[in-house]
Amino acid sequence: MGMVVGIEIGAQVVRGVVLDPQLRRLARTAEVALSEPGTERAGLRAALAELRSRLRPGGAPVAVTADLGTIVSRVALPFDDPRRLAEVAAFQVEERLPFEVTGWATDHAVAQRDDAGTELIVFGARRRDVEELLEAMLDAGLYAQLVAPRAASLFGLAGREGAQAVVWVDGADASIVVAVDGRMAFARELPLAREEGTAEAIVREVRITLLTAGVAESECAIYVGGS
Repeated sequence: MGMVVGIEIGAQVVRGVVLDPQLRRLARTAEVALSEPGTERAGLRAALAELRSRLRPGGAPVAVTADLGTIVSRVALPFDDPRRLAEVAAFQVEERLPFEVTGWATDHAVAQRDDAGTELIVFGARRRDVEELLEAMLDAGLYAQLVAPRAASLFGLAGREGAQAVVWVDGADASIVVAVDGRMAFARELPLAREEGTAEAIVREVRITLLTAGVAESECAIYVGGS
């Protein structure tokens, strides 16, 4: 089995890791500061190229996570067939998208299944933003096999038992995911209110997210990190 490469694009830095799955350890890590904030900055390609030179990933495919202004919605559908869910998920959030649904890339995770059907967490990002990110990766000699919203990628940090909330603060933005017994209950990508202190804003937004997910704060373990 070859190496596994992961890259995070933040507001101020790009970070990367190379994992050796056979030895189950980190082979290399690297971090490169960005010259300008935002994923559409001219310096992104240069930063990714520098990151690649430090990581030395070879031809390994890359999983990349970034905040692309992702819109997140929870929708209920009266069936559970995976093919049908994939076909209609994007159109369930069409009213929330500021442009035509065909101009957006969407994906989803199953939040809950029962006799009434399926509840989904649907993620949407502008297709143009995703394509520009992929182009920047290719220009830097990196092949992105997977692009994930930051909130979705945080789900992998949650445990498989009980209720947990994982929060990542990146500059003035935050990503929050709530997991219950190994399933994604809800997720959010949001700016933090500038008139509040960072800690106060995080507490408020986590409470809102838990309320939306139907999870009691007293029964939820909360993990916070960031840059």
